[in-house]
Amino acid sequence: MRNRLLHRILPLPKGKRLRRSGYITSVSVETLRKLYPAFHFVQADISSNEVLKVRIGFDLVLAADVLFHIVDNAAFERAVQNLLSLLRPNDLLIISDVFPITTIQTAPHVRLWSLSEYNRLFSENQTRILHIEPIFAILHPPSFIPSLSWFWKGYALFWRYAWRLARWSVADHLLPPVLAWLDKTWFLPRWGSRAPNSKWLFALKENVA
Repeated sequence: MRNRLLHRILPLPKGKRLRRSGYITSVSVETLRKLYPAFHFVQADISSNEVLKVRIGFDLVLAADVLFHIVDNAAFERAVQNLLSLLRPNDLLIISDVFPITTIQTAPHVRLWSLSEYNRLFSENQTRILHIEPIFAILHPPSFIPSLSWFWKGYALFWRYAWRLARWSVADHLLPPVLAWLDKTWFLPRWGSRAPNSKWLFALKENVA
């Protein structure tokens, strides 16, 4: 079902593979415009002033797995400010990040922004954090952060090599439900908020009028 929906939104010639995210965005946006003409779709760099051209105020803004792919300080600040500028007062911003104690770059294209950095930007833009909810602890390979405990360091190192197991169809089908069960019944209730993995952050833009 998921693959059929993906191919409907993002049609590709047979045998072709995607290599550039810009291509993914442009093709998917154009396809969605055709599928849902009553809706408005915009393709823009969230860290640029181009976003400010969107004059609609939203009651919910969602940025899933977006902000930690912005590795420049100034661009990150603009992106957060732009997201908040799209919100109406007393409405909700939902973002995902790992929220480590200190900001750390784990790959050329990945920078995990600290919770204190988000707090600073939110306070400057009349926004407060309501809740942080862990998405998973072990279901997704955790980020390798030097300050981690020996368990999380070992698990992160394990997945640097173990992801190759997914090439085998049996492992690809068996591992996810097993890890999901372990996450739900054991890891998330005990270590979810402290796990070096993605979390949802819910923030409210306050009415200062």
